[in-house]
Amino acid sequence: MPLVLALLAYTGLTIVAAPLVLTRGHWRMRRPGLALILWHGAFLSGIAAAIVSMVVAVALAVGVNGMVPTMRTDAFGPTVIVVSAWLALAIVGGLSALVLARAEPLLELDREAEKSFADLLDSGFARSERVGRLTIRFIASSLPIACTSPGRRAEVIVSTRLQDELSAGELRAVIEHERAHLRHRHALVKRLALINSACLPGVLGATEFKRATDLLIELIADDSAARVCGHHQVSMALARIAELRSSAGLVARSDRLLQLSPNHVRATQRRADARPSVSAEGVFYLPC
Repeated sequence: MPLVLALLAYTGLTIVAAPLVLTRGHWRMRRPGLALILWHGAFLSGIAAAIVSMVVAVALAVGVNGMVPTMRTDAFGPTVIVVSAWLALAIVGGLSALVLARAEPLLELDREAEKSFADLLDSGFARSERVGRLTIRFIASSLPIACTSPGRRAEVIVSTRLQDELSAGELRAVIEHERAHLRHRHALVKRLALINSACLPGVLGATEFKRATDLLIELIADDSAARVCGHHQVSMALARIAELRSSAGLVARSDRLLQLSPNHVRATQRRADARPSVSAEGVFYLPC
């Protein structure tokens, strides 16, 4: 019984403590991959602890039912164990039904998104190219669009407006950003956070989990593109798209890459060595 309570306490701790710990400091801007692993590690370990606690409670209840009653048997302890097992089964059943109920509308949105993308490709298709094993489809559109297509066939979709506005290097940076989303399976990662948020509406941990996931997967894709195309190219692409979309978030991501670029870090470190009053944390500061 103490093990069951300890596991349930850990599950509650991940819901309460994770957003308090993982949203503090600017380290997550420098290490978005690590931050995402910690967020999802807390989420998955919390679920695992809840499942194990249910299994242990049921096993204890089965053992209690198999005991031979005697005159000295204390009825209170076994009764608590059996009731706890039934409660655990009821909670798991309720949560399973809730997940299925919340997931169905999301699946319907997926189907609608796939149909919308198919219609978009049919109506505005311009041409296609291959980058490695990935197909890049350009569509005739006045909107600055760059995204990955939903469904099983992984493709990157880019609008002709974006192609016209960006240089060749900046366009390649955008494509590498989208390729990173596919390579790291960010659609699945985002879906886990979305389902968790839908099942726990109003819970701070679930809200912060979804918010952090949405931000961190973009930063991870930015960093992946920067390793291929360079920090400057990706930063310039983000800055140009920010102008087209009037997006302050894209401006912040562009500034972050410039601050994290090797040349900027070396120059800032030289200034820090000359002026000890400048903190190392300021090198990577990003308002958010």
